[in-house]
Amino acid sequence: MAEPRRIPPEGAGKRLLTAIIDSLARSDPQRCFMSIPATDNINDGLRDVSYATLARAIDRCAWWMESLLGKGVDFPSIATYLSPMDFRHVILIFASIKAGYKMFYSSPRNRPDVQVALLEKLQCTILFTPEKMSEAAKSVLDHRKMDKYILPELDHFLAEESVQPYPYSKTFEEARKDPYVVMHSSGTTGTPKILVMKQGTVAAHDAFQLFPSLGDEPWYGSYWAGKRVLTSFPWVHAGGVLLLSCGIYHDFTTVISCEWPLTGTAANHIHVHGNVQAAWYSPSVLIDVARNPSYLENISKLDNVSFAGGIMPPYVGDAIAKHTRLFGTYASTETGILPGNLPPQEDWNYYHYNKRLGHSFRHFAGDMYELIHTRDKALEPFQGIFYTFLDADTYAMRDLYIEHPTKPGWWRSSGRVDDVVVFADAKKLNVVPYEAVIEEHPEVATALICGTGRSRPAILLQPARWPETEHQERELVDRVWSTFEKANEAGPVYGRLIKELVVLTKEEKHRALRSGNQ
Repeated sequence: MAEPRRIPPEGAGKRLLTAIIDSLARSDPQRCFMSIPATDNINDGLRDVSYATLARAIDRCAWWMESLLGKGVDFPSIATYLSPMDFRHVILIFASIKAGYKMFYSSPRNRPDVQVALLEKLQCTILFTPEKMSEAAKSVLDHRKMDKYILPELDHFLAEESVQPYPYSKTFEEARKDPYVVMHSSGTTGTPKILVMKQGTVAAHDAFQLFPSLGDEPWYGSYWAGKRVLTSFPWVHAGGVLLLSCGIYHDFTTVISCEWPLTGTAANHIHVHGNVQAAWYSPSVLIDVARNPSYLENISKLDNVSFAGGIMPPYVGDAIAKHTRLFGTYASTETGILPGNLPPQEDWNYYHYNKRLGHSFRHFAGDMYELIHTRDKALEPFQGIFYTFLDADTYAMRDLYIEHPTKPGWWRSSGRVDDVVVFADAKKLNVVPYEAVIEEHPEVATALICGTGRSRPAILLQPARWPETEHQERELVDRVWSTFEKANEAGPVYGRLIKELVVLTKEEKHRALRSGNQ
């Protein structure tokens, strides 16, 4: 794999994204910013968007915002419920920054009552929607009074006609605590929380380019410089808006598909036809790829592949690592992408975070440790978390890790504090390793182990295909039981799974058993 860029750009860590966009639009107008779907049909290929086109689109959108709403004061919130991969999300983020507003992006998977509750928390009354409204937008308007504005089509913003530059003269010091975009937490453990990502949070990705000049190894984001990087993360997910900032800071071209959620089939199509050299995926995409020998062969065309948003099943990671350089990355709305070193090929599932993150590992239980951030003024450019939480001095991630048995400083993700079941006798069981083994079986879509406050664990099992009769349900459990026995072998006696406590979910109540925390 090619060596990463080691000489940081001038001003790294103190550059605003809007300033970089405008500068490149003048100095290198045809440089490719992003490759987006040409149409809604993946077979129609991709369309490159240059920095000049992007800058015009942002300015055109900012003027449009001001003509409707006036210049923003104190960053009023604007909601929109577009298709998750719609490029207008990108334009709106930067146009709102210039015009004095902030965009709010909410998961389309939220229930209507959750969408409305989030808008009320944010005191958001402005809605941008395309002419053809999404179901999410319709449900919001049915339950909350909003000022609705019709958003122009993408081609309007990408038009080649010149547009007067929209003035934005803030320095980094003036803008670092200003909003970048508004999102929300996963809501895995309750109602989602509003999270305002700051410009200083994403500027940390720029500061990470300083590591080699400080005597440190390059962080893994540096290995994407100059490449075309395909991603599965939509703009309504932290991964999407974080990669957006990294692409600008690290000079790589983000590539997106028209399909969402991205499947292994769609990813393979772009691996073959999309001229991509790297990818950043959720584990679900790589699970799909690993099931198809030809997809595995084609992923070898990529220099490297990274994953985030969940724990990678070991059998999948091992299969992918035989064909390309694989490594994990951790990202969250609160922290941005955490800076880590590229792991040895055989340790693709281990993390070594740069010391300038200001982190430590606090013992939680057994061999598990929780990742903790501690504010350090000297490390401010690298600590994006403390832009998100301006008044905090420490931040516990609630993510658990286990240290490498022979390589100190390298840590393997072992789920979250929320993934630990605490039994009635106070014994603790980390369920993630069990679930990962069970989900290796092709007839299992998802496994969820529960039992907090009980004497032993129970298992909710979501089949890949639902049985039609109770007899077929029992046969299914019998067929997959060998994976349960395999999971039991590595765990404590008090955590043993028994067949009588396996419950299959019903098709009419089908939903993901666990949403991502990253």
